[in-house]
Amino acid sequence: CIGDSGYIGEPSKIVITKDEHSAKFKRFLERAKNCQETFHWRLKDFNILGQRFRHGVNTEERMRLHKMAVWAVAGIIQYDYEN
Repeated sequence: CIGDSGYIGEPSKIVITKDEHSAKFKRFLERAKNCQETFHWRLKDFNILGQRFRHGVNTEERMRLHKMAVWAVAGIIQYDYEN
């Protein structure tokens, strides 16, 4: 995973920008972080994460339907990135 300086305590799990990295690698990390932030912003824009999910009759069905909704929105976002 790629993270910002807030994740400095997890070096075995998350790559953060360091002074010793090359300029090319730093640019790569910056682009990756920007894509990640844009993706999360777009998820929030669809408003499926900010409110209670009210579909389904029980917890299992709600989880299944919510997962399907997140996957559908992720697919729309990915399609938009590619076109």
